[in-house]
Amino acid sequence: MNQVASPQDGGIALTRIDQDRLNDMLYAHHLYVARKQGGKRAMLSFHDLSGLNFSDRELAQADFSSSRLAGANLSNASCQGASFLGADLTLADLTGADLTRADLRGACLHGATLDAANFTEADFREASLARYGSDAAKRLTFEKVTTDLSQLSARGTNLSGARLANMAVVDSDLSDAILSHADLRRTDLRNSDLSRARLDSADLSGANCQGTRMVDAVLLDAKLTGTRFRGADLTGAQVDPAAAERADVKAALGRAEEREREQELAETLARHDVWVQSGSRDGARADLRRIDLSGHALRGANLAAALMQDCQLRGTDISRGILAMADLTAGDLTGANLANADLRGITLAGAQLADANLSGADLSPVQNIGGRGQSIASNLDRANLGNARLRGTVLRGVRLIGARLVNADLRDADLTGANLSEADLTGARLDGARLDDAILRTATGLPDALKVQVG
Repeated sequence: MNQVASPQDGGIALTRIDQDRLNDMLYAHHLYVARKQGGKRAMLSFHDLSGLNFSDRELAQADFSSSRLAGANLSNASCQGASFLGADLTLADLTGADLTRADLRGACLHGATLDAANFTEADFREASLARYGSDAAKRLTFEKVTTDLSQLSARGTNLSGARLANMAVVDSDLSDAILSHADLRRTDLRNSDLSRARLDSADLSGANCQGTRMVDAVLLDAKLTGTRFRGADLTGAQVDPAAAERADVKAALGRAEEREREQELAETLARHDVWVQSGSRDGARADLRRIDLSGHALRGANLAAALMQDCQLRGTDISRGILAMADLTAGDLTGANLANADLRGITLAGAQLADANLSGADLSPVQNIGGRGQSIASNLDRANLGNARLRGTVLRGVRLIGARLVNADLRDADLTGANLSEADLTGARLDGARLDDAILRTATGLPDALKVQVG
């Protein structure tokens, strides 16, 4: 045996033993539990037991307080009532182990595997652990230590009645776990997976379930006062009627419909892409008329020639997308991002584009359609482009008759041959814009310099 000191052990040296010595101690402990002659309780507190094998062993009532068991194998071990107070179980394997009523206060189980283990009524509360000072006096103090349950795997684990209040259980997999009657007050469960978990009659008051996946989980009779569910997925979860009326819970319960819509849109875009690439011989043209696509991720999407009249795209990112010859008549693209998009020959007549970003987009005419020499200009007649960003945008030959361009940023835009009849350009920035052959005679709000040029 030798002594190993570690700063995280509060300055207390740990005794290192090898597997042979451990086996002798565990055999004596087995006799102790069986109440046979020669039995002796395993007192392994303040030991370095990292990496050792405890699998299938009888460890009931054993004392591992403040010991290091990092990477140890405790799979299928019987640890009922054992003490792991302040123990380091980082990356330990406790698969199938029985830790009924075990003391795990202040333990570190970061990255541990607890799949199918039994932690019924186990105690995970914070602990007050002894710490020796680094000064010459080596004064003894006590430090509050919170149990660490982050990034662990506890699939199918029985944690019914477990005391987990104030714990950090972030980024952990507790799918199919049993947490009935568990104390989870103020527990941090962010981004963890509790799909199909049983949380009936559990106390989740003040718990943080933001971004937590709780698909098909059972939350009947659970206490949810102050529980945060922002970004959580409660699809198919069983929730009491009163809780289901809460706005955040209702939003989390509605994620199934959202995913279904996203899948349907993805399939529509895939069929449309085939339609475009095959010259309309295969696939199907996207018909998105009067559909609300606000907030969907459409960056780089191919929607060329799509039917999108009255479509809702508020705040949607369609940057670098292909919408050449698409019809978005009367569409709502308020605050949408169309930067560097291919908008040649697009129809946006009467569309709402206030605060939209069209910087670097190409709205020039589509030339030589079908090899017949025909061209189609982009149509933004009567569109609202108030405060829109159009810096460096190609607007050659575009129709902007009666369009509202109040406070729009048109610096360095190419408006060669554009028709701006009756357009309102009040407060618009036109520094460096090309306006050769543009029709501006009946436009309003023109800068004084342009008024002189137009005459």
